Amino acid sequence: MISDIQGDRCAGDDAVAGSRHTTITAGFPGVGKSHFAASSPRVVLDSDSSGFSRAVTGVRHPLWPRNYLEHIKGQLGRADIILVSSHQEVRDALREAGLHYTLVYPSRRCKAEYIERFERRGSSKTFIDAVASNWDVWLDAIEAETFPLKHCIGPGLHLSDALDRPPGARGAERESADRYQQLALRTASGRVTPGQAKAFGLKEGDALAPELQRLNWALGAAGEAGEIADLMKKQIFHDHPVDRDKMLKEWGDLLWYVAVGAHWDGFKLSEVMAANIQKLQVRYPAGFSPQASLERTL
Repeated sequence: MISDIQGDRCAGDDAVAGSRHTTITAGFPGVGKSHFAASSPRVVLDSDSSGFSRAVTGVRHPLWPRNYLEHIKGQLGRADIILVSSHQEVRDALREAGLHYTLVYPSRRCKAEYIERFERRGSSKTFIDAVASNWDVWLDAIEAETFPLKHCIGPGLHLSDALDRPPGARGAERESADRYQQLALRTASGRVTPGQAKAFGLKEGDALAPELQRLNWALGAAGEAGEIADLMKKQIFHDHPVDRDKMLKEWGDLLWYVAVGAHWDGFKLSEVMAANIQKLQVRYPAGFSPQASLERTL
């Protein structure tokens, strides 16, 4: 897929910090990456791929896309969001490296609108012709993807509509969920503790590697689910009284791990909620039934 991004722009560079959690978004040409980077209140790096894909004009760089992937890795922690190329090679490299990302792309019916967008911004005829002739081929490949979180945007919509307004989540509900996630993250320690330093040979106080962060939150969620199951077991099989206050706290602890873990996998809590509801609406359009459960394919 051809990228038409110009320049490597980081909105709010003075606010960049090495410990910042970064999410990666691959945007189809024309979705509005440059505008989003310039207008978002978050720290956004609009990362150009052209300097990595070509050694000289018309000649593919021998290290492409590994050189671009290393560039992306090097920017992690500098911004809230890195906007990257949606080249098939880049998507494959991100998947092989285990770097989760969001893929934003247009509906098929938006072809004429996107051609007009490219013409308005002065894209080259070669680029416009390439998009026009490969439109369905590129979208076929995108729709076959299973690794990234995907947002298909319709006519008149842009990248901000996908990243700022997750599908299926209404405004107040989304803000409430994401506000909870933000508050939960305030109490999530991402630094190496003395015990971890000794056990893993790490330096105390350093930021934990992303894979250890993700493992920590996943194990924590499993542990809290076990706590809930143990309370229920004692109530049902050991004749313990129902302790609603303790059960409430355990459900809250589980939600905390879910919110923090989702963040470290690159998801807003509202996105997780919306995706789950959308899946269930497809799976059980008329509501749950044993027969629908037996016949489901999703």
